[in-house]
Amino acid sequence: MQPLARLALLLVLAACAAAGATLASARPAATALEGTVGPDFTITLKDAQGNAVTTLPEGDYTITVKDLSEFHNFHLTGPGVDKATEVDTKGVETWLVTFTDGVYRFVCDPHASIMKGEFTVGSAQPPPPPPPPRVRCKVPKVVGKKLPAAKRAITRAHCSVGRVRKARSRKPSGRVLSQSPRGGVTRAKGTRVTLVVSRGRR
Repeated sequence: MQPLARLALLLVLAACAAAGATLASARPAATALEGTVGPDFTITLKDAQGNAVTTLPEGDYTITVKDLSEFHNFHLTGPGVDKATEVDTKGVETWLVTFTDGVYRFVCDPHASIMKGEFTVGSAQPPPPPPPPRVRCKVPKVVGKKLPAAKRAITRAHCSVGRVRKARSRKPSGRVLSQSPRGGVTRAKGTRVTLVVSRGRR
């Protein structure tokens, strides 16, 4: 090879090496996160400042997972990621993962209903919260109560007071003799409870 050609080749190789080094240095380092499960019924994923992770930008992450119990595990799933520690062992693992736009979840598999968490990456939005439980009327038992107390109990139970009828009775005046629906049943919110109230012997 001629000296000039050899020199040109060396220059090209040097330029390629410099470009590769520049690209490598330009790529951001993986962000550190820490996942912990156990020893009690707790599972967390935190950033380097100790804050709970709720949302992250897309990118590469190094996750140090501390599994502190032989009864739990740390299982992370989401777009392109499905990693887990073993249930019957304790230890520390390091995962290198790439998070992309989406929702990620982490759970303890044996106790997934109570040990769980999730976070979003990129522009993904978390799923809407479940609707609040529907309020029901659990009809209170008010037979024998004075009418004002019976009305308060019915209102507090998310029911409403329906027709109030008076009837002769040996019971003291103003006491509830009967009700409909009966006490203890569950009905829709606002269900009317009709009452029969003693007016005494007259």
